[in-house]
Amino acid sequence: MLKRFGFFALSAFFALSAPALAHAATADLRVVPADIRFSKSTLIVGDSIRIYTKVQNVGTIDVTGYVTFYQGSSVIEEPQVISVVAGSDPEEVFVDFIVPEGQFNIRTVISGTKPADANLDNNVAITGMFTPIPDKDRDGKQDASDNCPTVANADQANLDGDTFGDACDDDIDGDGLTNAVEAELGTNTKAKDTDGDAVNDPQDAYPLDPKRTVIEKPVPVKVVPKPAPEQKTTTQQTAQAESLATTNNTAAPDAPLSSTTNTSSSVSVLTVAVDDLSEQSESSNKNVSPNAIFTYEKISWNTFVFRLIAPVQERFVYDWNFGDGVRSSKTEVTHTYAKPGSYTVTLKTTDERGVISEESAQVHIAFFTFSNPLVWLIVSLLGMALVAAFVVWLKTKTKKNIKKKVKITESAEDTELKKIHVKEE
Repeated sequence: MLKRFGFFALSAFFALSAPALAHAATADLRVVPADIRFSKSTLIVGDSIRIYTKVQNVGTIDVTGYVTFYQGSSVIEEPQVISVVAGSDPEEVFVDFIVPEGQFNIRTVISGTKPADANLDNNVAITGMFTPIPDKDRDGKQDASDNCPTVANADQANLDGDTFGDACDDDIDGDGLTNAVEAELGTNTKAKDTDGDAVNDPQDAYPLDPKRTVIEKPVPVKVVPKPAPEQKTTTQQTAQAESLATTNNTAAPDAPLSSTTNTSSSVSVLTVAVDDLSEQSESSNKNVSPNAIFTYEKISWNTFVFRLIAPVQERFVYDWNFGDGVRSSKTEVTHTYAKPGSYTVTLKTTDERGVISEESAQVHIAFFTFSNPLVWLIVSLLGMALVAAFVVWLKTKTKKNIKKKVKITESAEDTELKKIHVKEE
C-alpha cells in the first residue's frame, strides 16, 4: 500500500513539473516591420539619417545576439549587438544611413543568438518601398519644381516671373541690369524704375534723379589750327630782294637771271615749301573722335598719342581700350601697337553718379611702309636673292664662254695638225 502511494506521488510530481521545465528553456527573439522607423519623417536624397528597429524577447530566457540592417541586399553597417531580458521591454538599436536616389526598402535580420533561437520564422522583418524626394537645397521643394534648386527658398518668391526665383536670380526685378551693377549704381534691385520718372533704370542716364533722364552731349571743342610762322627777313635779304626786283624791271623779259639771283630765289621757295609740308603733315596726323571727346595723333609708324579734350574731372574714371588687349586709365597716353592692322580705340568715362559714356575711333597701322622693320627685312632678302641669282647667272655664262674658247682652240689645233700632215705627204 505504501509503495503504491509513493509511486503515484512521484508520477504526479513529474507530470506537474514537466511543462515548467519545458517553458523555462524557450529562447525566442522577434522583429516586425512596424517597429522599423527613420529619424526624419521626410526622406530627402542625400540626407544623413538613422534607422531604428525594436527587438522583442518573446521567449522565457534572456538572449544575446546581433541585428543586421540591409538596404535591399546590401549591408548598411556592421551587425549591432543586442541582449534582451526575457519579459522586459523591447531593446531598440540603430544604424546611420544616407538616403539614396530612387526607391528602396529596409530589411532587419536577427542572427548569432545565445542560446539558439527556437523560432527562426520571426527573425526577419522587411519594410515596404520608400520613395525619397530629390531636393538638393533641403527647402522642402523637389528639384523638378524648385525655381532655385541649389539655393534654399521655401517661399519660391519670383518678382519678375522668370524661371529663376529671387534667391538665385542675378536680375531680381528683370530690368536688364544685374544685381551687381545695380549695387554699384545705387539703384533698387527690386524696382525697374528706381527714381520713378517713368524711365526704367537701363534706359535712364540718371536713374537716381527723377528730373533728368538723358545725357547732355558736350559742346564740341573747336580745334583752332596753328597760325603760319612769320617769315623773318633780314636786312641783307631785303637788299637782295630789292636788287632782284630792280634787275627784273630793267632786264628783258626773257633775259636769264644771274646765278646769285637764282640761288637766293631757290632758297626762299624751298623754305616756304618745307614749312607748308610740315604743317600739312602735322595736321594730317592729328584726328578728333566723332563727338570731339578725345584726339589721337600718329607720331610714328605704329605709335599714337591719345589725349582727352574735355577738362579732366577728379571724380571721373577714364578707361582707354586700345583694341589690342591693352588698357589705361590716364587722360593722355602714348601707345605703341605691336603689329599692323585696324584697331577700335574706345574711351569709357564713368562720372561721379556712375553714369557711363563711351566714345570710339578707328586707327590703322599700315604694313607696307618703310617704317615697318619687317618690310625692310623683306626688301633686304629680295635684294640678296637678286644678287645671288645674278652671281649664279654670271658664273654660268662665264663657264659657257670658257668652254667655247676651249672648243675653238681645239678646232684650230686640229686644223694645224691636218695641214702639217698634208705637207708631209
